[in-house]
Amino acid sequence: MTTTFRWWWCAPSTTPISRQKLKKRTQTSGCAQGTAFGDLLEAVESVALPKAELRTSWLYQMTHAINTMPSLYLEAGAIHGCVLCKEGTPVCYTEDVGRHNAVDKIAGWIYRHGVDPADKILYTTGRLTSEMVIKTVRMGIPILVSRSGFTAWGVELARQVGLTLVGRTRGKRFIALSGQERIVFDQNLDYVEEESARHKRKGESVTTDATPRGALDIPGVLLAGGLARRMGGGDKPMRTIAGRTILDRVIARLTPQCDGLILNANGDPARFAAFGLPVIADGVADFPGPLAGILAALDWAAANRPDV
Repeated sequence: MTTTFRWWWCAPSTTPISRQKLKKRTQTSGCAQGTAFGDLLEAVESVALPKAELRTSWLYQMTHAINTMPSLYLEAGAIHGCVLCKEGTPVCYTEDVGRHNAVDKIAGWIYRHGVDPADKILYTTGRLTSEMVIKTVRMGIPILVSRSGFTAWGVELARQVGLTLVGRTRGKRFIALSGQERIVFDQNLDYVEEESARHKRKGESVTTDATPRGALDIPGVLLAGGLARRMGGGDKPMRTIAGRTILDRVIARLTPQCDGLILNANGDPARFAAFGLPVIADGVADFPGPLAGILAALDWAAANRPDV
């Protein structure tokens, strides 16, 4: 789906300046891509965001309240939610199948009720893209928070306009990539609970230092049984990036998230002995693709981990 934003509507008597703006198109960083007409930064470069603050106590209070708030998002997923908060308290909650629609509802609510955005925090379940940054800045809200991740352009724009951008807010953890000067670390983490399994979304089953290893009881499989045709052949997992193999990097990222790892690879398994992982080969001949690796992993789990 392509989202198109037209920020300058032109009547038949369009001025030369407006026509000039329409000639410039910018691809934005949302789902697939969007199109913005004119100078993208022109809409936000003159905005002076207020010097608000974000206390970590508010952040944890806010995310806990949102995660436990009855909503269609919690019940069914496949929908986006946006929440306008003051300090740690939600004051307006909206939902929609599109994250842009959800945040536009927040904008409409602010306008209709004459709400001052200067001391507010906008929370979204969607990714922190350039469009979300622009919408937040246009509303005059100084802080944007999400449980999801970032896009590079979203971060770049946030830094240019001085927006505090916080993502990956789950349990005790969050990542701030812009506007960190507004954050006040006033919360003792000993009194903050990790996010319960009921409120985790797809792809978010991640352990922390406070979670016992194996508490999730989910094994992981690394698919490395292909022929690396798009890379000219060879042993792709053993290729190095900055002096470290791709396989070693992937293992380091997945180990904290899984209760044990297995490696799906074809050929001589001895070349992976240093990694200390069980190595399983495809059960289907002639390298049919990644589904063969998944099938091999399922067969292994049925024989070795029937509890999962």
